[in-house]
Amino acid sequence: MQCDCYNLGVKKYKISVITPFNNTDLKLFDRCTKHMLKQTIGFENVEWIVIIHNCKDGYYEKVKKRIGMYDNVVLKKLKNDVHSASSPRNYALDLVTGDYLLFLDSDDFLSNDCLEVAYNTITETKSQIVGFRRSFVASKQGLFPMVDDILWNSAEKLIVADKNNWNEEAVFYRDFLFVTSHIFDSKFIQNNHYRFDEDIILAEDMHFMLQLIPKLNRIAFLPQLIGYVYYLHDSSMIQNNVKTDEQLLSFARGFKKIYDIDKQYGTQSLALYSCLPMLANYILGSTDVKVETRIEIKKLLEEAVSSSADKIKDKHYRKLSKAVIMNPVDPWKSEYVINFVNGQNDLIDILHNNVNSDFGKYYHFEKISNLKAYQENVPLHTYADYKPIVNLYKKVGIDNILTKHKVIRFILKDNREMIPCTREYTNKYIMSFAEELRGKHNFLIARSKKATGICNNGATIRDLQSVIIRDYMFEYLDSLTKDDATFASRKGMYFVDGQDTDYYGLLKDALLDKNIQQIVALNTNEILNCFKCLELNTKSLIKDVAKINANRAKELRAIFKDGLNNVAIKIWPKLERVIGFGAGELYESNRSIKEYIGEVAHNHGYYFAEEATLGKSVSDNSDLFESSMSDCFYELLPIEKDTTNLDTVLLTDAVLHKTYQLVITNNSGLYRYVTDHFISIKEKNVDYIRYTVY
Repeated sequence: MQCDCYNLGVKKYKISVITPFNNTDLKLFDRCTKHMLKQTIGFENVEWIVIIHNCKDGYYEKVKKRIGMYDNVVLKKLKNDVHSASSPRNYALDLVTGDYLLFLDSDDFLSNDCLEVAYNTITETKSQIVGFRRSFVASKQGLFPMVDDILWNSAEKLIVADKNNWNEEAVFYRDFLFVTSHIFDSKFIQNNHYRFDEDIILAEDMHFMLQLIPKLNRIAFLPQLIGYVYYLHDSSMIQNNVKTDEQLLSFARGFKKIYDIDKQYGTQSLALYSCLPMLANYILGSTDVKVETRIEIKKLLEEAVSSSADKIKDKHYRKLSKAVIMNPVDPWKSEYVINFVNGQNDLIDILHNNVNSDFGKYYHFEKISNLKAYQENVPLHTYADYKPIVNLYKKVGIDNILTKHKVIRFILKDNREMIPCTREYTNKYIMSFAEELRGKHNFLIARSKKATGICNNGATIRDLQSVIIRDYMFEYLDSLTKDDATFASRKGMYFVDGQDTDYYGLLKDALLDKNIQQIVALNTNEILNCFKCLELNTKSLIKDVAKINANRAKELRAIFKDGLNNVAIKIWPKLERVIGFGAGELYESNRSIKEYIGEVAHNHGYYFAEEATLGKSVSDNSDLFESSMSDCFYELLPIEKDTTNLDTVLLTDAVLHKTYQLVITNNSGLYRYVTDHFISIKEKNVDYIRYTVY
């Protein structure tokens, strides 16, 4: 083991914060540092122990340049054969001088008042541990944290539980198993010499936290403090589903240790609730793993799977764990796995969620338990079938017809069709759109119009772009994650009284701003119109820019002197990509913007449709889209000359390169709804489908 020391602390601090650092994106670490420096407890009262663990050359020097000047920073370099956060955390635990300690990962951050509130609570309550809430920022849509139904009352600001009167199921909730959402009494940890098991490379937090339980006497909770914000990214150990034989066996051995300690202390099999479904997903995603490896995993975890049958709350996770782990020869042929992969389990959830809606009662959703019964009982629907129901919402004000959730708006299509949308479904659009903008300085070409009408049930009527921009600007940007995207224009510029985007006003703001990293629109037609506006109004735009910044106007005159061919990168030297859906009927505008953006990468972004977010572009300069099959249940209607008695097929059963019409079932009130979207499947895998749009 090799270690280098820098600024070994000698002062007694209130809190020691332990941060393992392993090749972390420095922009994320800068965010982590910014929030550490803003801690209301006073950064000088915090001992920050940062362990540079198994990093590439140069990282230590870069981190030292950022935080090495502070006397309260303990910066160390550690190299060994351990490939998890356990080793640097253990190393840091031997250096702690603070009365209390907290773990913070280098790509995450603390709310500014986290340490102060947690410190005051743990000292006043004399607890050994204080827990608080966690929030998250996802690097891409489709990444989700592991969350649990917490049994404490969120209306309370503080809950203190002693060993002689606590409810174990409430106290040892699943978030208890994450070390990063707690502050600990240092003496409690050090006197009992609690350390992380360095042989467990995944879920090491769980093992660490479970070993504390026997000697815990008092624990406190802060239900309203969102103290920790963690970053979900698809390259993380947890989010990436493809694993090697060695990794899966290592996970299984670690989970066996967690099961053994979980069993010993009788803690409601909390660890199994997370570990077994996680492992099942990894096995399904790792198609190249040997049969022998899966057989060994079964031997290791057979007792755990059997004993957890009635303890994993989610029935899908419970059945999936058993179907995959207990069938090592070919888990993909299990009936339950097949239904899981093609979305039939999600379909049944949708139907059962809406069993008490008028549609649910009419089609007897309570009696439908499989796809065959659904297709036999519920016919294909078009907008002609839905229009009378939409009129009931619009003119009479009746709710609960299509879905148990309140329809809060109807999304207006170009052909004047009105698609029902609930709050839950709107959020899917916003999170996807936020992902496109996250972490970048954006030239956003978009607008939100006023509602074109209000239904008698209170639902508003807006086009899709208006819905997305309005909710993003007014709701998402006011959330905890608002600092992850910036814009050339102020918020008010994206709201118009008329029908059209204010291309001129948005362009003026963007021309003044040399630091644009992305041009973003919902579709390439908006981008094309914006550049055409620039072409038509070059002189007047430069004149308006000159009133604010004469030097910038001079730069722009020199740029435009040679015309607008490949002009984007000349105007904005930091431009990385242009994002806008340009497939299908938008292909021509997609081709036309190349004149202006040249070799700058183009990404289709998300395939936003009024009926659903249908997928996401696989990569820059690619016409392939990927569906995670998690937002809706999809059927495909073959495009044939004879359209009578056509049967739909599932995404997983589609013939490659054949064109199909999308049929959607969702939680927003669409059931076997025939859309006007056409796709051709190009690739199929266990956990994704890739297609092109027509």
